[in-house]
Formats: sequence, C-alpha cells, structure tokens
Amino acid sequence: MTGTLMTLGFIEHMFHDVLTTRAAVKAEIKEIVLNGTRKPDFYETFHIFLERYSLNSHWYLIEEESDYRVWKGLLILWLSLTATLIWNFIDLFIMLISAALAAQFSIVNKTLRKIRGRVLTEAQWREYREMYANMTHLVKTVDNHINKIIAVSVANNIYFICAQLITEIDSIKQDYIPSIFYLYSFLFLVARTTAVVIQAAAVHDESLKVTPELFKCPYESYCIEVQRFLQEVTSDHVSLTGLNMFSITRNFLLGIAGAILTYEIVLIQLQNTK
Repeated sequence: MTGTLMTLGFIEHMFHDVLTTRAAVKAEIKEIVLNGTRKPDFYETFHIFLERYSLNSHWYLIEEESDYRVWKGLLILWLSLTATLIWNFIDLFIMLISAALAAQFSIVNKTLRKIRGRVLTEAQWREYREMYANMTHLVKTVDNHINKIIAVSVANNIYFICAQLITEIDSIKQDYIPSIFYLYSFLFLVARTTAVVIQAAAVHDESLKVTPELFKCPYESYCIEVQRFLQEVTSDHVSLTGLNMFSITRNFLLGIAGAILTYEIVLIQLQNTK
C-alpha cells in the first residue's frame, strides 16, 4: 500500500509538471530550431523545462524573469516534489494509524465472539470491560495527537478534488492529452480520499461490533459488570475526528461527496457568469 500510493502520487506529480510546461517548452524549442542550425540536446531541453516550470507554475517565488537562475529552478523542483510526497504521506500516515487501531479493536471483537454464550464471572466481565475501555482511551489519545492532521488532509483533498474537477471540465474543450491527465489526477485524488476516509472510519465500524456481542450475553451470566459494559459501549462514540469538529465515519464520506457537488455547482455557475 505504501509503495503503490507514493508511486502513483509521484507519477501524478511528474505528469502535472510536464503538462504545465509542455506548450511553453515546445514553443521555445521551435524558436531555437528556427533561429539556429540544430535541435537542443537533452540538457538544453531540461534547462528550458526547468526555467519554464519555475516561471509558469511558481512565478510568485521569482519576481522577474531576469532573476531566474538554474539553482533556483532546481530548488523549486525539489521543493515541489517534496511537498507532493509529504501530501501523499499525510494520507498514508492516517491510513496506517487507522488500520492499526481498527486491528486492535478487531482483537477485542474476536475475543468477545469466542466467549459468546458462555457463563462468566463478574471478575471476567470486568477484565473484558477494562480491555474495551483501554482501547477507547487509546483511540482518544491518538485522536488528540492527529486530529489536526486529519482536518488538514480532508480540507486539502476536498480543495484539490474541486480544483481538478473544474479543470477537467475546462480541458474537455482542449487537447485530449490534458483531458487524460486531469481525468487520471481526479480519479487518483478521489480514490485516495475515499481510501483515507474508509480506513479511518473502520475504527468506528469495529467499535460498533461490540454491542451485538454483549446483547447475546446469557441470562445466567448477566451482572453489574455487563450492565456497565453495555452502558459504556452504547453511550460512548468512538471514532477519529478532525479537530473534534467532525467524526470520520462512513456517512462522512457521503457528506464530502455532497459538499464537493455543491461547490462544483457554485463554481460552474460563477464561471458561466464570468
């Protein structure tokens, strides 16, 4: 999963870099060929690409074209690639943390399934209740440390999905190569965002599986510890959050889709008005 996500992110970034400079590089190479006697070699072409990339996509870092230097272009290219990999790593980090927490909850659920129908003592039920309480405490502790990262990831992904979708709509009127790239980029963003939300929502899904097991407790085994266990499970909402403002559940994915659709309708209307 790690290698696949980072590789797809790297490919998407490379395609984006080439596409944003494709027309300018071709025009400059054509001008050199018409004014000179030979076609630029690989190193000259790379320098042209680096300059056009720096001035076109990162113009805010270079005030005037005369201020451009090769070392600045290399630095901008490295910073851009690093930012892209960090962006992908943030989503990957959330997925891996969520998978670990969901796996721990799954162990609790498997343990409860093994004792289904058995008559247990109050001390044994206390042990299982404390096991569940420790898991919920772990989830909340982890959430306190990463809820800011989750909020940034969700906001970032929604923004770029909206941006890529409106760009894809515009590119339909242009050459087929930009259309193919923006379609790939859009589908990659949607797939990655969906994977992050579903994996993070797995923590909440696993916590919900405890309640049915407790309801199957035999009458002979029911005691005050089972009652406390049920009360904790039914009253406590266990999930990862974004800055404690929203919980990551499967329903949250539908909320994201609705928000993106609403934003796109507004953007298209504003674009048509202009």
